[in-house]
Amino acid sequence: MAMLSMLASRNGTNCVLHTTSSKKRPSQIELPLEQCDKQGKCKCRLDGYVYDPETKKCLDIDECDTLEPGCSQKCVNLPGSYECICDPSFYRLDKDNRTCVRNDNDAMWLFFAHGQSIWNISLGGGSFELQKAGLQKTAVLDIDVAERRIYYADVGSNSIERLNLDGTFPHVVQKYEVDGLEGIAVDWIGRNLYTLRRNDIIVQNLDGHYRRSLYKGVMRLPRAIALHPAKG
Repeated sequence: MAMLSMLASRNGTNCVLHTTSSKKRPSQIELPLEQCDKQGKCKCRLDGYVYDPETKKCLDIDECDTLEPGCSQKCVNLPGSYECICDPSFYRLDKDNRTCVRNDNDAMWLFFAHGQSIWNISLGGGSFELQKAGLQKTAVLDIDVAERRIYYADVGSNSIERLNLDGTFPHVVQKYEVDGLEGIAVDWIGRNLYTLRRNDIIVQNLDGHYRRSLYKGVMRLPRAIALHPAKG
């Protein structure tokens, strides 16, 4: 009984390496990926490939571009196949081999700034709680997932501040150049804070030190900033 064991390439030709076994000894039969009938109509022996009449070869299909529905996080194209990958720190691959599901069962919350206060609301809308009051004018915030803190900008008091998710240990990170701030983003892996001020993007560490400009005057009327923590 023949069993597919690997793909091989010899002299630029894609081949399928089959393994057959008998009572005497195993042998290997090398077959081309391309399979043509007597009328000259050709197809590929394996799924994940498409026959190209110009080159007369079977070409790999990039499932990451064509797959519907695709991987929920990251897709890696493989010869004749693909693989969905999840961030192992927080997710695992579900039984469908496409969807990433959380490792924990903690409740999910949405945090938002609203003028003089910061609130959180459960995704189902069943719980609505005041997180921080007594602010002057705040509209932007982000979460440090690693240390469970909220970073927010209070333009009215010209400050960027932080506090724990339970409301304890408030701390002023910065007391200057907060006017014109349109957004902040926390890199909770690289431990940096990015701010969008007018047309500039500025980076500093989470304590407000080592501040420098990344992009200056290259955008027109930006209104928000978001960060991919895995890439920084």
